Amino acid sequence: MQIAKLKAAGVSDNSVYTDKVSAAARKRPGLEMALKEAVKGDTIIVWKLDRFARSLFDLLTRIRDLEARGIAFKSLTDNIDTSTPIGNLLLAVLGAVAQFERDLISERTAATMQARKALGVRFGPKQIFDVGKAAELFRKGYTPRQVKDHFKLRSMSSVYRYFDATAVAALQEEGRAARRRKR
Repeated sequence: MQIAKLKAAGVSDNSVYTDKVSAAARKRPGLEMALKEAVKGDTIIVWKLDRFARSLFDLLTRIRDLEARGIAFKSLTDNIDTSTPIGNLLLAVLGAVAQFERDLISERTAATMQARKALGVRFGPKQIFDVGKAAELFRKGYTPRQVKDHFKLRSMSSVYRYFDATAVAALQEEGRAARRRKR
């Protein structure tokens, strides 16, 4: 049905690009090929907006790219045609709504994070490197490589981010001095 509507709108058989995946899929080779092959003066025609973009932001980004390349856009079902003043007005309104939506999402996200931080929630990756425990290991005589292996860290840079060579040497000497005092 969609292809029939495109043909009825004047799209030739060799200019129809299709994808066998959801419009929400990241990789859409048919759409990517259509966008790549379009040249100045062409019009990208889609059956419906949701076949062209995953979100309003995605839609506006793609439309701006097409406009910059001198390519018009037309959605048959939604009656949007960027080659007309009313089509451009409609896209401008959609752009304003999209910006408003992004601003609201940012505002809500910031408020939620602030409230959760106040409750003591820690954001970011799970901390697997306990600096205090690492210092204790150095006092016991561990080398930086042994500390890295103890915490199952990927690289030495994780250890050196907190302890330079001077700090390691000082902690190891502190540990030796404490062991001497115990004797």
